[in-house]
Amino acid sequence: MVKAFQIAIFSTEEHVQDSEILQGLRQADQNALREAVHRYTAYVGTVICNTGNGRVAFADMEELASDCFLALWESAARVLSLKAYLARCARNKTLNFLRGVRETYTLDEAAQYATPRNEVEDTDIADALSRLRPNEREVLTRHYYQNQKVAQIALALGITESAVKQRLARGREHLREELSS
Repeated sequence: MVKAFQIAIFSTEEHVQDSEILQGLRQADQNALREAVHRYTAYVGTVICNTGNGRVAFADMEELASDCFLALWESAARVLSLKAYLARCARNKTLNFLRGVRETYTLDEAAQYATPRNEVEDTDIADALSRLRPNEREVLTRHYYQNQKVAQIALALGITESAVKQRLARGREHLREELSS
């Protein structure tokens, strides 16, 4: 009886230990889940935001955070550290989400992000890009038109940074050849 009362007043106590929250979660106490959500929502959101690097919409961030707390509720018996579990869960759920979201753009859409120098040159570049291999074209478009960093491209495409750098180098070389012919 005393234990249930202590867990029920989590929201009014400032110094509730994570171990107490975990104990409540293991006993399927919804107040313990409320306290975990109250205490760690901002932290989980920060992990999702940093992992997503600006590629996760706010509504998706909320959904991912909810999924993390649901996973915590379902696997509380195996959780040893509340903060570590939520951080790992948020990171993994965000990476899985990003793997499922592959943004592809046509050259016309990508051209919107370009800073035009002159009409003839941009048209020549667009024509030359269209003749490149699709994987080279995508990496070049993401890097130069969408200003994505190598790490961002690698994450979005599910390849290594080294592979992105190789595709950039080969793509630039092939683009040079296309423009000179």
